[in-house]
Amino acid sequence: MATTLAYTLAVTVTCVLLATLASSLVWNHAPETLRLLAVFQLALVALPPYLHALSWQSITDLADLPFTGWVAAWWVQAMALSPIATGVVLLGLAGLDNELVRVARVQRRGRDVLLLVVLPLIAPALSVAGAGVFLLTLTDYSVAQSFRQTPAAFEIFAEFAASHDAGRATWLALPLIVLALPCLPVLNRGLSHLSLKKAGNTPAALDLPIALRLAQVMAAVCVIALPGLTVLAGLALRLTASGATVAGTPFLAIVQSSALAAVAAALALPLGFAAAQRMRLPGRSGQVWRMLILLPLALPAPLIGIGLISLWNHDATAWVYDASLILILTHLARFLPLAALVAGMALARLDRKLLNVAQVFAPTLWHAWVQVRGPMLLPIGSMAGFLVFVLALSELPASLLTAPPGSDSLAALIYGYLHYGASDRAAGLGLALPGLALGAAAVIWGLTRLWGNLLPPTSREGGE
Repeated sequence: MATTLAYTLAVTVTCVLLATLASSLVWNHAPETLRLLAVFQLALVALPPYLHALSWQSITDLADLPFTGWVAAWWVQAMALSPIATGVVLLGLAGLDNELVRVARVQRRGRDVLLLVVLPLIAPALSVAGAGVFLLTLTDYSVAQSFRQTPAAFEIFAEFAASHDAGRATWLALPLIVLALPCLPVLNRGLSHLSLKKAGNTPAALDLPIALRLAQVMAAVCVIALPGLTVLAGLALRLTASGATVAGTPFLAIVQSSALAAVAAALALPLGFAAAQRMRLPGRSGQVWRMLILLPLALPAPLIGIGLISLWNHDATAWVYDASLILILTHLARFLPLAALVAGMALARLDRKLLNVAQVFAPTLWHAWVQVRGPMLLPIGSMAGFLVFVLALSELPASLLTAPPGSDSLAALIYGYLHYGASDRAAGLGLALPGLALGAAAVIWGLTRLWGNLLPPTSREGGE
């Protein structure tokens, strides 16, 4: 537990520091690209951490460099999650009130403005980035296991695989749950205060010390250029060295995993908005709902898989447990809380005046929903759907336990190939993941544009 906590804290601090330095560089010199770059960084969630591990191993093996142990796991996990943290911080900077920065710039030096004004104003984004990285690292074991290390989350999986005793596995998970629970209110509060509105003016460029600017440039290279390029280069090197081709990829597994992830994403949208409505209830009832809905984020992923097995592995529910439906439930159990958090951000930013006008003048409730409420929810709602799709596509620790025979997920196949040394096959499957993510982004963009073209001009402008 001590090693796992130290590893998790090291990854969290590294990711938040790199994200802050890189994002502040972009905000200071190219503020018009903040939102576009944030979307790009968040899209790198489609590259799961175990693909980063495979890619770094391929590159270091080629260079004949020692790359093992907890230090290697820390570096790879930080490189895998720092783009996500950077995307969140970029969104915080995109919604920053730049007029406050201009006023402070007149009276104080650039470094003081950055430290005493900008960073406190984007504290919600920093807290979301830190809490998210902490939870993802604490409850996952794929990267550490790639370097033959044993984090606490893997001990849960190993204990259940050996004894099939859910009680003993839960007992092992309790320390992790205790560590993760304080992150839930931090995540909820940070997202509720994270502004996604575009800043109305351009900030005054800050004159920063040369050492700080150099650190910003190095961080930007690490989190913007390095992760994606490393994964693609590492996978390509692995394929080239082995002489394998993507033609040997089991396309049936790709189609099946994509379909299951798409169904999970489609179900997560209405369920996420319904859960977000409950989370926004006033008083104690809203607090209880928030805790219940967000609780799966604090549970180690193997424990979620064990819980689903205990719940559905019965004769009466064999039609669920022995079919691919159990994988859809696994994806929802893991990622529905994230969809609810993103949906809550969309609901918090609804223009109540437009909704009141729609209730008065819309012919029916259906017209009010399709032409007013829907377009306002669409931009952030589509982000929630994309997030659930790519995370479900690459989910490993829970689906490794719940996958029924004959329906191995894409992530489970990649992990199996890595475990048994067939890294060339893992590389071929890994190259499919970013392609599927790009395809999903294109489909979502096309559907949103199609919806926008079907709306009256006034509703279309409101949706934008």
